[in-house]
Amino acid sequence: MPNFRELKHALKMPQFDLKTIYGKNVNLADYKGKVVVLNVWATWCRPCVAEIPELITAQNALKNSDVRVIGVAVDGGNVDLKKFLDKIRASGFETLIDSKQAIPGKMGVSVVPTNFIIDGNGNLVAYAEGYLPWENPQIISFLKEIGKKYASGPSADKKSAPAPVGSV
Repeated sequence: MPNFRELKHALKMPQFDLKTIYGKNVNLADYKGKVVVLNVWATWCRPCVAEIPELITAQNALKNSDVRVIGVAVDGGNVDLKKFLDKIRASGFETLIDSKQAIPGKMGVSVVPTNFIIDGNGNLVAYAEGYLPWENPQIISFLKEIGKKYASGPSADKKSAPAPVGSV
């Protein structure tokens, strides 16, 4: 898939502790055995908001696969994300709150939306920057294949710290 860049060697993702829009604590270990697509977005980003209905479609299309599509909102702490998602009729979009921008800071994100594909062992295996046409059948097929390939996870290059997105 031309929009995603698959890494030659998986890189161990830094740990993060975030909350869902309902206040539940979440970290990467909660998704062990699943491939996770983290869609880093913000309410002020028009392409990000435009993607949300398509991301919900992707979430639904991948429901019975080994892939989870999860939004990570990087707005400051003054935004009520639940209210925002309700307003745009996207309350079904699984979203984590990263008001301190831990993921962008640790992963060198300079563009939103940015997407990270994480294998079943918590390793970064691919990424894409910018808007993606999530309803495109090629992307859904690609993600299903990635799910089959990486749900159990390859061995990460333990010596490598995650490089900023622009340098991978």
